[in-house]
Amino acid sequence: MTDDLKLPTEISGNGQELWDWAARVSQATQRAQRCRELRGSIANLRSQCGSCKLWMTTRCPRETLSPTGRKLGPSMSDTKCSKFDMKAVYVKLADEQTAELEELAKR
Repeated sequence: MTDDLKLPTEISGNGQELWDWAARVSQATQRAQRCRELRGSIANLRSQCGSCKLWMTTRCPRETLSPTGRKLGPSMSDTKCSKFDMKAVYVKLADEQTAELEELAKR
């Protein structure tokens, strides 16, 4: 625990130190939650079939037809395959989220 998040040792009559401490703890908790959300989102973007250029196309190996003629999809939340090629919009989003995560980690 950083010194900033330690409970104040001296408290005035109006208790303002406690309110300030609670606000700091709340901000730290919110920052930690946002970091967890960003890590999960980045991992999903970089590893799930739905971010691929081939997703929902006839070239997607997971959306093709089986030998019996039956469609094998949908593959939205499947893990990426060997043909995974991330869409540019998701590359940009992952980069933006990585930058935000790095910024939050500095605080």
